[in-house]
Amino acid sequence: MEIGYLADHKEHVKKVTHWLFREWGEYHPYDSEEEHLKRIKVRLNKRKIPTIFAAVEQGKPVGTASLIKHDMDTHMHYSPWLASLYVPPQERRKGIGTALAKRVEEEARLIGKKNLYLFTPDMESFYTRINWKTIERAEYRDGIVCIMVRKLE
Repeated sequence: MEIGYLADHKEHVKKVTHWLFREWGEYHPYDSEEEHLKRIKVRLNKRKIPTIFAAVEQGKPVGTASLIKHDMDTHMHYSPWLASLYVPPQERRKGIGTALAKRVEEEARLIGKKNLYLFTPDMESFYTRINWKTIERAEYRDGIVCIMVRKLE
């Protein structure tokens, strides 16, 4: 498996967009998949924020994650964020999610960031296992989410 910039694997942009829209599109009820594609294309960068990565195995995408400036409009004082980490169900429990998280951490470190943040409604135990620390719980998107930090120093 290789984890690289989605900018270098543009043939997978529509597939990645489909995954993310299907998984989290409900949080953007006024968006279409085409609108979501526009937001993904903004992330097609290297060594800057925003950036999106793809895990690719045998020419096929098996996961994705992003490094973005902000992910919660209620917590703009935290930046940058690991966001949109997604691995299709049939590819889970193979270390892909962990590898993607580590790649985003590495990218943030390379561009000089000291901390990286994320929020999750239901994956706190996964991130705790890979050395993320819970810093607060907050009401967000009609539920309680866990906000976590990863020190990069």
